[in-house]
Amino acid sequence: MQPAIEPGRLARAFRLVKLGLVERDGEDYRVAGNEEKSYPVSLTTDPQCYCGDSWHRGRRVVCKHVLAARLLAGDVGLLIQFGEHLARDERFAREAGLR
Repeated sequence: MQPAIEPGRLARAFRLVKLGLVERDGEDYRVAGNEEKSYPVSLTTDPQCYCGDSWHRGRRVVCKHVLAARLLAGDVGLLIQFGEHLARDERFAREAGLR
């Protein structure tokens, strides 16, 4: 079963990318965080991130750090989901920093 992608988390991930708080680090990524200065994220390992959300939620959801890395990597499926949420939810657009 794939972990859930929560719309609010996806919006916050987009905001991280928009603000330039996600960067490539070799084959991996570094994403700014709240608890730490930055989190290392790998899209090819499990777990992909070691933030509190990844662990406290039992990895049933994808954290904003992994989503931000996937957005920066150009994950087409995730970009489509982002566009769908954006088209139907004004609050989502505000949370993503687009309104």
